Amino acid sequence: MDEATTGVDPIARNQIWELLKTLSEKKKTTVLISTHYMEDAELVADKLGILINGTLESVGSISELRKRYEEYSVIIKGIEDDSVDYLKDMIKNIIPKAQVDPTANQSKALTFKVPPKIMKFSQLSQELESLRSEKVIEDFSISITTLEQVFLRYAKKQIRSI
Repeated sequence: MDEATTGVDPIARNQIWELLKTLSEKKKTTVLISTHYMEDAELVADKLGILINGTLESVGSISELRKRYEEYSVIIKGIEDDSVDYLKDMIKNIIPKAQVDPTANQSKALTFKVPPKIMKFSQLSQELESLRSEKVIEDFSISITTLEQVFLRYAKKQIRSI
């Protein structure tokens, strides 16, 4: 099926996915779906394949694909110019291999990329929460790579080769 739920209302969309799950699980049938909506893929897929320029670039379970590009993003918002260096030093002190993400273009914000094996979630969140309560920063978030982000990394390969 190609883009099985494109243009379908939310109720019908859920019914289609439930039907496909039932076919797959109870009837032991393989269901092959083409979509660029990773939310849909996560709902129903046991395995995922990513095509780039007609070539199957990657195949695996959703968790396997995530692990290939897994990293944490730490976003700190509401930063005054005079606090930027202090925050960079603080993050580097807690997680020396954390890297400032140069592609994140946000005013009064910093984004760091952190490999999962060295993430110090508890210590980092405590420090950032303290800075938030002291009004040094406005807010922060810590998130892990999503399937959508994995897909976009592969899609960039296609864009470059066109």
